Amino acid sequence: MDTTGRRRVSEAKWKLMVDWGGEGKFSGDDDDITAATLGFSLRHLRDLGSEYIDAARLDIRLANADHKYSPPNGKSDLSGNLEPGRKVWLRAAFPCDMFAGVADTILDNHAPDYGESYVWSSPSSDF
Repeated sequence: MDTTGRRRVSEAKWKLMVDWGGEGKFSGDDDDITAATLGFSLRHLRDLGSEYIDAARLDIRLANADHKYSPPNGKSDLSGNLEPGRKVWLRAAFPCDMFAGVADTILDNHAPDYGESYVWSSPSSDF
């Protein structure tokens, strides 16, 4: 816990990639859109009884002042490749392993408790 009594947990790290070329790879110069991402939300549902999983929905908000991600912009490096249905890869990690007996590391259910007060700390390592 920090000095205010809040549990200290690491900040979630993530990387967002789009296969603009449609070749099944995420290796193009413009495929990594992490830096241009202003925000995103991911929603999915898994029924624990049946283990049925609905398709996930990922909404992404990009910085697009230069219209790089606008299909009508023929001068964009992505011109001709901005089409619906492109594969998207969201890689995310929320390091919150908390092992019993060690301060600030109690592994109850791999997730922070709702209603608790947390302070976020940014890790120094890259994702």
